Amino acid sequence: MNTETSEGQGVAEPDEKPWQDVPVEYEPAWRAIFLASREGLNLSAPCPVCGVAALHQWYSLGQPEDVNLSGNRLGGLWEWCRACRSYAHYSAAVPEWWANDLQVNPSRLAHHPTAIEQARREREATRERTNADPAV
Repeated sequence: MNTETSEGQGVAEPDEKPWQDVPVEYEPAWRAIFLASREGLNLSAPCPVCGVAALHQWYSLGQPEDVNLSGNRLGGLWEWCRACRSYAHYSAAVPEWWANDLQVNPSRLAHHPTAIEQARREREATRERTNADPAV
């Protein structure tokens, strides 16, 4: 089980539970949702584990020379639900359609998506403040 609790790495906020592997009985539905989506960072489908529309995915590109025999770019993939905190992490071929401007410090990346979720929340909060400020 991926319930990271080491300091600064995957520690749940006081009101959040720790990250957990996608329960095995939900893996087929989980994989089907993510494989079918080309929505980018935020998916509209509900989480098969908890039913909340809170799914996200994020690819991290490797080095430019990291390609497989088919010419696909290689990197890491995180899939997670911010509501129930289920997640999966893979080494993956980064699809050609993937384009995302979410900046995450590579030194903070771990198996769990804590750093990515924090960056996503910070960007969302910044956008909300910008949209709420009539002077901007």
